[in-house]
Amino acid sequence: MKTAKHVERLATKTLLGHVLFVVGVEEASMRYRAYLPAEALSLFGITSNVVFYTDPQMEELAAHADCLVLHRVKATRRVINLIEQARERQVRVLFDVDDLVFEYETLKQIPWLRTIPPDQAAVILQNSDLYRTTMEASDAVICSTEPLREHVTELLGIPAYHFPNGVGMRLQSISDAALNKVPLPRPRRIGYFSGTHTHQDDWQMIEPGVIDFLQQSTDVELWLVGQVKLTSALRKLGDRVKLLPMQAWQRLPDLTRQVDINLAPLTLDLDFNETKSAIKWLEAALVQVPTIASPSQPFRTVIKHGHNGMLADTVDEWRKSLELLISDEKLRHNIGQQARQDAVESFNAEKQSRRYLDILEQTITTESNTRKSVQANKDVPDEAPIPHPLEPYEMTLYVSRSIARVPTVSLRSDARLEFQLPAINSSHLRLDLLFATHGHAHAEVLVEVTDPGDGTVLASAE
Repeated sequence: MKTAKHVERLATKTLLGHVLFVVGVEEASMRYRAYLPAEALSLFGITSNVVFYTDPQMEELAAHADCLVLHRVKATRRVINLIEQARERQVRVLFDVDDLVFEYETLKQIPWLRTIPPDQAAVILQNSDLYRTTMEASDAVICSTEPLREHVTELLGIPAYHFPNGVGMRLQSISDAALNKVPLPRPRRIGYFSGTHTHQDDWQMIEPGVIDFLQQSTDVELWLVGQVKLTSALRKLGDRVKLLPMQAWQRLPDLTRQVDINLAPLTLDLDFNETKSAIKWLEAALVQVPTIASPSQPFRTVIKHGHNGMLADTVDEWRKSLELLISDEKLRHNIGQQARQDAVESFNAEKQSRRYLDILEQTITTESNTRKSVQANKDVPDEAPIPHPLEPYEMTLYVSRSIARVPTVSLRSDARLEFQLPAINSSHLRLDLLFATHGHAHAEVLVEVTDPGDGTVLASAE
């Protein structure tokens, strides 16, 4: 464990005290690319704010930041001005991206664009140019996968770094809780956690092999979680196929734990899919569920076939992998156990903090002479500031660390922050909490200690 002195030394060495994350999208992308890096940096004494790109306070917050990270932020006049102001202060600006959303020609080839209204598709394609404008104005780019980093370097010639999606402390805590629950008797089950409708083609690629498998294994169920459509072929399987809607991320570990095999298909004839991360393997690994995945570069990087997961390319390979895993409970257990070990060891919060800090250090020390002037004549929209509260990220107190004064992510004033405390064999518990109000003299805070069992408020203070 790192001591408090060590945390202070690292923060001083990097010349970073505070980072502002500006996001242009929300949900999982925001969590993995803004909240989790902010959480990771907090372990080294670096504080953060996370705001939406239309937030009226963006400029004020940026004026107090030592580094700006813009996650999938399209160019607007305010954003370009923000970058110029940072340049005047010699503050580095990094663009973070987790999908190939900045290349117009690549986006045009994505099949799901043809399934949405033309005006929505036009906005997505237009935004690709605006993403690229922001990227070109930044000092460097942080990418979620190595193929994405290579694409940025080849296409734009901008310094680019690879920061993989990792394990947040909150996700690990929820996953641990799901893993420790006593399992109830249930049928054997496979699951596809698709998320949005953009993965319909991925599912259709493997559906014939999955149906063949289900027809042979008549006691196995299929769960489809997300916005994938139920086809006529799947309807023939009756109530063995369960369609569940999109889920809050906090519920996914519990649901994933209730399947025996996790499916992660990708159609690999598209550059867009080849650059996607291995999140589906990572999230299933945390609850020891083995994954069968398409052999994209990110999946090949984390999955050792037959050891901590399975790789399948053709329909026949998918069917055979399903047959092998469903018939061998011990193999499923061993692969799931190894996957969790590898995920936690390779992508835990402390390792992620070191990775992210290394990127910021490299940007500060090696990119000082590569900055180009922002092209003010770019045709970018002039969007007015609009308040946009973000979903709060509930931080989990890292009780295993030897220091208690690790700062958390700075949240908006209306955000709820929850800490989970371990059971303590004592009738007295002292909590020292420090709240920074940033100049708001009349700020109010309500602190409650509740029993997680029945919600009873044990103590409160204002």
